[in-house]
Amino acid sequence: MNISVGNFVVRRSYCGDIYFNVVDIRGDVAILKGVFQRLIADAPIDDLIPVSEEKKNQLLKIINYLKHD
Repeated sequence: MNISVGNFVVRRSYCGDIYFNVVDIRGDVAILKGVFQRLIADAPIDDLIPVSEEKKNQLLKIINYLKHD
């Protein structure tokens, strides 16, 4: 699994309940920022599931819509 800064991910251990953007990687731990929730978290990289490009594009459309509402 190749996780890098800027990826959208969900956490396997929380059944993908929140979408996150990877903002930093420190060793084998990723620092995460909630996409829709005001939340900062960390998680082991092996607990992260990358979001597909298609899903990421859908999320970005929603974010852009909300910014202009």
